[in-house]
Amino acid sequence: MGSDYIIKSMNYYHANTSTVIQNTDFRHVVYTAKNIQVVFMSVLAGEEIGEEVHDEHDQTFVFVEGEGKVIIGTEKIPVHPGDLIVIPRGVYHNVKSIGPLDLKLYSFCSPPHHPRGAVHPTKESAIGAQEH
Repeated sequence: MGSDYIIKSMNYYHANTSTVIQNTDFRHVVYTAKNIQVVFMSVLAGEEIGEEVHDEHDQTFVFVEGEGKVIIGTEKIPVHPGDLIVIPRGVYHNVKSIGPLDLKLYSFCSPPHHPRGAVHPTKESAIGAQEH
């Protein structure tokens, strides 16, 4: 099975970290089930997702490439490949890519948050989609 190995079915979803690393979209919703959503993200070196808070869902980040920091309140948590951060609903947070590589990560939303199959190549397109 090649580096783009992905299996989707009605019962499960399976991918590997190579698939996340190959993703160049700021946000790409790759799987949505009743209670969870899998999103691949690529944050350009020096960029950030922007401060946000979710009142309807918990969010988990798993970092697979690049270096970054997660800001929760006044706390700045360095993140590296292999790190996992869980953000409960109602908590303001931000994720910054500190380079030199783009920050590649999985984001899990529970319950789902984004439209099924949404693809936002850039942060600007993601912001534009939220305004509509």
